Amino acid sequence: ADVRGGEPFLDGCRVGAVWGTHWHGSLESDGFRRRFLVEVARAAGRRFVPAPDTSFGVLREEQLDRLGDLVEEHADTDALWGLIEGGAPRGLPFVPPGAPALGAGAPESRGAAPDPAPQSPEGLEVSRPETQGKAPRPQGPDGADVHVDEEAL
Repeated sequence: ADVRGGEPFLDGCRVGAVWGTHWHGSLESDGFRRRFLVEVARAAGRRFVPAPDTSFGVLREEQLDRLGDLVEEHADTDALWGLIEGGAPRGLPFVPPGAPALGAGAPESRGAAPDPAPQSPEGLEVSRPETQGKAPRPQGPDGADVHVDEEAL
């Protein structure tokens, strides 16, 4: 790495008390992390003694197991598998990238659309051609027309 104004450190550099590197996962190495934290403490005028038996891999595996258990207990895993294997259901409204965000005071989404159709954010009108008496002009994956009110942006 080409370092200007600092000393090289793991394909990055150190400038004073700031350390930077591009090595993703470098702190996952138990030996490196222990030595690094001892050095950081020394540079700060402190003494640090790392626990010799802490294993990042074991702790990460325990966290992933807990996360998996929570998903299994509290999520509809059959529905999730359906989305993974078959994609989103047909007929969902299409909101284009860059559509305006919900404004202040607008109702927040709670993950379930009210019947018969979800409310659109202010300035964005999503209409279905069949409800307008027009021939379909598919633009979104569900065949909905999407109109953006430029003045609301």
